[in-house]
Amino acid sequence: MREYKGYRAGYVTVAQAAYMLNDHIEEVISYLGLSGSRQGDSLWLRNPTRNDHNPSLQIRLKGESKGKWKDQATDDRGDALSLLCYIRGIDNKEAMPIALSILGISRDNPPSALPQVKVRDQEMKDDYAEVQESKWAKEYFFLKSTADILGSPVDAYLQNRGIDLRKLSRIPESLRYCAEAYSAEDQKKHPAMVWLYRNKDGLITGAHTTYLEQIGGVWKKARLKTAKRMNGTTRFSFISLARGETAHSLSQPNHGTRTIICEGIETGLSLALAYPQERVIAAGSVSNIKNIRLPSDVVDVCIAMDNDGENAPSLKAYIAAAETFRNQGKTVYRLFPKHNFGDFNDWLCAAALPADAVSDSMSEAAGEGGDDVPF
Repeated sequence: MREYKGYRAGYVTVAQAAYMLNDHIEEVISYLGLSGSRQGDSLWLRNPTRNDHNPSLQIRLKGESKGKWKDQATDDRGDALSLLCYIRGIDNKEAMPIALSILGISRDNPPSALPQVKVRDQEMKDDYAEVQESKWAKEYFFLKSTADILGSPVDAYLQNRGIDLRKLSRIPESLRYCAEAYSAEDQKKHPAMVWLYRNKDGLITGAHTTYLEQIGGVWKKARLKTAKRMNGTTRFSFISLARGETAHSLSQPNHGTRTIICEGIETGLSLALAYPQERVIAAGSVSNIKNIRLPSDVVDVCIAMDNDGENAPSLKAYIAAAETFRNQGKTVYRLFPKHNFGDFNDWLCAAALPADAVSDSMSEAAGEGGDDVPF
């Protein structure tokens, strides 16, 4: 927890503004132009910061959690103030004038009585050392799921996405198949693909679940409003998809000096097929890329981006991630799919080529944003 150093007279702190803004979450939603389906005490909507096929963003409108929000697929979460930052792609400094305007507070003449808030809830884990092991995720992954992936619905689902795990040098150690994963949405158990989140020291912090369903004889994401679920935390952590030519995890010695980071799992597996010599990790969301902590000797970071458009909110998140890694003394590169594909998995599926041919095709794109282009 951050050290509390008191309040300044006549000054509204970020923590105070965030606390008060939670009660004005409806006005924040209106300001951001968000709309969705009201269910119980929450608003459910598609996340506008990414290609969200089903409503996964939950915003609490009532009760003790009023103002809090969470993307159930990516674990992005926070309070009303952080929602402003998240959707607009801005920081607290830029969000504060908006928050004070919504609150009807003049920064030059704030009210005499302000809440005595010492720390924001989501800042409780801003310290890397304070993140704890997720015992639930550990049990779910190792005891309730199996490493027998080949021939399972997970294998079939990934093959339908153009990803043949047999062509990787090894099955990712962070992947499991769960035959009966419970979904609170329909109160049923579904086959599921399970991925483990670890930090750079190997600590298990969370698990990512994709519910699966056989539709027309083909394994696809289950027809649920929230077909993906995140338990635990993604903060500071990542999903390891490929170790590259070193074959060592980041928590082991001699793990190499370079890594590719992407947002999504299928995108990362596509990159692993195309670049078997490279380490590939997935953040789970664009906003989480900047939170990932890497060993100090990993000095080259390649951010694989989706083609979300020049004005997409995700672009600011990519830029923020690049700036964060540069501030840590790392050299940052960017990697784009060809302009007519949304992401690298779209490219892989459209190419219908062997992995080595896809690699050659991707390498040819270096001039329009390949991994030799500085960010």
